[in-house]
Amino acid sequence: MPIFAINEKRYQIEKKWGLAKQKKWMSIFAYEDTLAKIDFANIPKDWQIIIFGQQKNESIFRKKYSLLNEKIIFLPFVCVEEMYGVFYFSETIITRGEVSFSQVLQMKKPFLWDIYHEIGGFPTAQSEDYLRFMNFGNETQKLQKKLWNDEGRISI
Repeated sequence: MPIFAINEKRYQIEKKWGLAKQKKWMSIFAYEDTLAKIDFANIPKDWQIIIFGQQKNESIFRKKYSLLNEKIIFLPFVCVEEMYGVFYFSETIITRGEVSFSQVLQMKKPFLWDIYHEIGGFPTAQSEDYLRFMNFGNETQKLQKKLWNDEGRISI
């Protein structure tokens, strides 16, 4: 059972936030520098990307990806119950923070974890422990390490 109960139905969330019906969702709650690493140019036709808490970057983002319009939705920071409701109905997730990580882990959905770069640098030991614990396949491990190690852009 998830840490937070999901109290809304998908159609209620769609209506509340103006999200697309009949589309697959990818939810992103990530740090600003992580968003810059993601290539959004080839989003599949039947997907919608939902980005939390990055409205300050929305105009820059929309200029860069002007053809995507309704495929990308910027939502404000919302209470965790609402964000996890969107996560619950998402097909895949990129999340940050330990609490969000534990919530997404319980949802048993494909995800990437945007680990916080601490003042002393990236927490390499913790990230390697995480990858060992999760026992991802090679492709997911490569993608996760690419995200963490600034090894180029990640294509969705």
